[in-house]
This record gives sequence, C-alpha cells and structure tokens, in this order.
Amino acid sequence: MTRPILLDTHVLIWALNDDRALTRRMRTLLTSTTATIHISVVSAWEIAIKHQSGKITFDVPVEEVLSRILDGTTWPVLPVLPAHILDLLALPMHHRDPFDRLLVAQARAEGMALATADQTLRKYRVPMAW
Repeated sequence: MTRPILLDTHVLIWALNDDRALTRRMRTLLTSTTATIHISVVSAWEIAIKHQSGKITFDVPVEEVLSRILDGTTWPVLPVLPAHILDLLALPMHHRDPFDRLLVAQARAEGMALATADQTLRKYRVPMAW
C-alpha cells in the first residue's frame, strides 16, 4: 500500500488547470486509481486570501474554483484538526508561510506524503511526492 498524498496549494491549482508545471510522476499519481489523494481546507483558505489580496487570479470566478475544491468530488478535503495544530507547534521555523507550515503539519500528523515543488519544505523531513 502506498502512502496517501496531500497536495500543496500550488500543486492543487496546477492539477485543476492541467498545468505543464506538473511533473510526469505527479500527473501519473493524480490519475491513478490506486493513489489516495487528499486536499486540505487550508488550500481553499489560502486561495481565498491570496485572491482577495490580488496575488492570484483565475479565468473563472474564485467562488467557482473554491466550490470545485471544497465539494470533495475530485479529492477528499482534509479539515484542520487539533492534532494538526499540535504538530504545527513542533515544527522549526524553516519556512514562514503559515499555509505551507500547516500543510506540512497536516501531512506529518496524518502520515501522508506532501506533493509540493517547494524545495524549502524538504527541510521538515516530511515524505514528499513530487
């Protein structure tokens, strides 16, 4: 059995847009019938905040993007749980982005691999799927 995978926000956006930035391995995992892929409610929160601040835009209304993410039909949505917050407290400050730090904490607490292109997150020694 393979480890479940949690998508980092940028990987989620790339997957939804079938972006060429996705690696061949990631494309295979995303379409596999045996891979267990999850997304986090943290990613929806990050997208909403970055959209409001003008840091990201979409060709469709952001509400449509968030609805597609949060309906859970593509991949199950992982909520933030108390154990994730406790794991967050144990993380060193290798990275200052609160969204990325919480995604790392969730992946660690849930025994998941994190799918990310962000090399800085490797410092957390969380299993990677990229």
